[in-house]
Amino acid sequence: TMVDGLPENVGWSVAGAPDGTIWAGSIQDRTGCGVAHFDGSTWTHFTTEHGLLSDSATVAVGAEGTVWAVHENGVSRFDGRAWTAFPGILGWGELASVDASGTLWMPARDGGVIGFDGIDITRLEMPATETPSTTTTMTGPAGTWNPILATTQAGPAPPAATCPPGTASSVPGPADQERPAAGWTSNLAAAFDQHAGRIVYVDTLGETWMLDVCTNTWLRMNPTGALIGELSAGLVYDVDSDVTVALGFEHVSVYDADTNTWTQPSNDTIGIGDGLFVPMGAVYDPISGLILTTRQVGWGEQVENAGDWEVWAYDVDTNDWALIGTVSFEPSQAQRQGNDTQWLE
Repeated sequence: TMVDGLPENVGWSVAGAPDGTIWAGSIQDRTGCGVAHFDGSTWTHFTTEHGLLSDSATVAVGAEGTVWAVHENGVSRFDGRAWTAFPGILGWGELASVDASGTLWMPARDGGVIGFDGIDITRLEMPATETPSTTTTMTGPAGTWNPILATTQAGPAPPAATCPPGTASSVPGPADQERPAAGWTSNLAAAFDQHAGRIVYVDTLGETWMLDVCTNTWLRMNPTGALIGELSAGLVYDVDSDVTVALGFEHVSVYDADTNTWTQPSNDTIGIGDGLFVPMGAVYDPISGLILTTRQVGWGEQVENAGDWEVWAYDVDTNDWALIGTVSFEPSQAQRQGNDTQWLE
């Protein structure tokens, strides 16, 4: 932690160098964070003042010792003495690696793979005449699906908010305004409440905020009640019910922006344990007016059909859950080679 000399308690990526030292990047984009180097006894901090393009970075180290930092707006390279910034090299640092020549490789944000050695950029993309080979197939058996999505109809949606005259969503909000806490993503989630015209946001401390999209201003809501537990499927705005639903590992919480209140309906469906499931991902279906989520079969269990996915529907008005059906997962032959039991585990 910071007590030991780290620039921030929350790290993002860690990489070991050939000389046995450690490099760590921080997701906190503020002065004093950036990249840290541990030589076995002391942490050394590098920030934009030392040449980093940004103080938020993930790190990747090559076998020959080249250190790269990947930012949202480009990359930086450390040559052993100083950092050199290269804006505009855009990729996903979480999946970056460095080859034997010191070239940085990572998924490009606009598709394909990008390589950069500090001078030349290499882009690898699938030719337009080719299509990706299918490695998995997802199938829903005909005739076994619950018809609830075809028999349930969404109610009328509340009127959508409009920005007041004189406001512009393209104008940045106050630079010094109070903001949500940053940190680990176990609770970070957002959903747009179109009736309120604001984004409902839960920060890493579990506090409820709203972002006024007309003025780009953060509002700490201090609601009655609170979201309970950590989120597994995030937040989803149920349009016709005009509430934001939080699906967690063990709880359902419902936020009503009109009354600024969190409530927890009774729950005997989601959770960790026999007969319960943990929802993963959520979306509102505007035709049926239901919230759809999924459950991975075999999560935390030893079952034959582990890896299949169940699709569930949730009606927040009646607090009812309904199993829609199962989507079978079939790994390709190439994926099966070596160890079939991996797929069960």
